[in-house]
Amino acid sequence: MKKIYLIYLMLSTTLTIFAQNMEGSYRNGSDLLKFEGNRLLFDMEEVGGLSNQTGNGTYRQINNYIIVDTDEYNGEKTAVERLPQSKKDTISVTVADYHNNPLSGVLVESLTESGKLIMSATTRNDGRLLFLPNGKMKKFRIFEMGFDDIEFDIQPNEDYHVKMSDQKSVENKTVVFRLREIDKETIGVMLLSTDFKEGKDLQKSLDKLYQSALKKNFLEKRMKK
Repeated sequence: MKKIYLIYLMLSTTLTIFAQNMEGSYRNGSDLLKFEGNRLLFDMEEVGGLSNQTGNGTYRQINNYIIVDTDEYNGEKTAVERLPQSKKDTISVTVADYHNNPLSGVLVESLTESGKLIMSATTRNDGRLLFLPNGKMKKFRIFEMGFDDIEFDIQPNEDYHVKMSDQKSVENKTVVFRLREIDKETIGVMLLSTDFKEGKDLQKSLDKLYQSALKKNFLEKRMKK
């Protein structure tokens, strides 16, 4: 009898969170989870606190897990502006923040079609770099700690102006949260993955992901409605 009661207690604890209505917004400082029907918008500080992970999409509930299949993000994100080439023998790449202030020390890599590195350099004080075009150079990849990365194709007779956002948009990927009910207005939230690959046994894949997060000392955040 005692064993049956313990099993019942464990099941009721696991499923409690989904007894409440998951509509509306939950916040903790700048962190946000906004439920609207079968859709979820999230803006959560990533592990390490360097930037926020932002996205939206349809979601599923598997016990205490929320699985979000993200769409293309329409808010603020890193973007490239393609400009007419100013000099025939060079490709100019200029990098700025989202308010158009030049960013120095940003790593810019030139890549082959398959993604193999050709060369890399960092932007100057004016946020600019010059590259000598060659037949193998097909892409640029730009990244800076605390900003949303970008990779884009190189086209003939073009220069590039890149505006970097400090919000990392998550698009066309599967995001997983683990939720725990604390009271009627408060939930504990842990961001487990922004690029989840589902295995043959979904529940086992999720539990394995959670155990890995615990080993890496991921923190649960308390968010209020």
